[in-house]
Amino acid sequence: MKTAVIGLGAMGKKHYNVLKNLSSVVSVDLLNPEADYTSTKHMLEEQLIDFAVIATPTSSHRDLAIHLLNSGIDLLIEKPIALNTYEAFEILQCAK
Repeated sequence: MKTAVIGLGAMGKKHYNVLKNLSSVVSVDLLNPEADYTSTKHMLEEQLIDFAVIATPTSSHRDLAIHLLNSGIDLLIEKPIALNTYEAFEILQCAK
């Protein structure tokens, strides 16, 4: 199973450290030079991802989730899932 962790802040690093022992994992972070990729678009062009963890600031959750779901990738989204109920509903509709 190939996994991606999007965001390498405090929570993202925790997810990454657990997942690297369980599966093949890549990291994506715009601001962290230690990440494997600086954008999800570039990562998806080079990797076949089965599952992703979104651990970025909440303001980016909706757009990332919809992009990844439309690419056929299952997700775990750190809480809060979105900035408001409307964005959360959009994510839910996309996941269905």
